[in-house]
Amino acid sequence: IFQPRKKEKVESKGEKKEDARGGEDVKKGEKKLGIVGITLSSSSSKKSTAPTTTSKPKKRDDSEFNYRVIKKAIAESLSAMKQSDPQNLFLNPVTDAIAPGYSSVIDKPMCMRTIEEKMRRSDYKTLSEFSKDVLLMFSNCIKYNIGPEGQWFRDEARRQQKVFQDHISNKAE
Repeated sequence: IFQPRKKEKVESKGEKKEDARGGEDVKKGEKKLGIVGITLSSSSSKKSTAPTTTSKPKKRDDSEFNYRVIKKAIAESLSAMKQSDPQNLFLNPVTDAIAPGYSSVIDKPMCMRTIEEKMRRSDYKTLSEFSKDVLLMFSNCIKYNIGPEGQWFRDEARRQQKVFQDHISNKAE
């Protein structure tokens, strides 16, 4: 590509210099033509003149496709789980203010909001990783809620775990 250039003096280490013909300096990689003020840039002049061939159609990225399928299955599972949890027991993170001593009993807390966040961040690469977190959520509930006062919570966790395993995870996989 031809690029017209203005004639200007260039300083190098305090000296002004021009090319031998009284024109401008030529930058490295450029070629001065006989026509005054026009420079041919070698980077743009090295275009291939070989005939172009059509390339094969690109294969679909299976990993991206698989991830989309996994994400959709997780989203549908979470929606079904929320419907089967009318009391929203498993929706939000459990804090020590809500459940005294929870953080000393439970090493890895898990709730549906945390699972949703992990899905949005693309943390789940497989459905089994997702299932492990769901089962951990129910297991934490059973582990923390001991004694007669925790019976209803344990029963609810077992009920929802069974719903998840029998209906939700089978459809997702």
